[in-house]
Amino acid sequence: MYTSNTVFLPWLWHHALKGRNIKYYQMKLKPNSYLLEAELIK
Repeated sequence: MYTSNTVFLPWLWHHALKGRNIKYYQMKLKPNSYLLEAELIK
């Protein structure tokens, strides 16, 4: 279960935050947007 979550959750976040959604999160989390992007790259 743990392994499957570690694979699925990053995949889910990566696709959920892609496209226009990333712009929304960058506006909301502007000071931390570079941290968010770093997490997406991992």
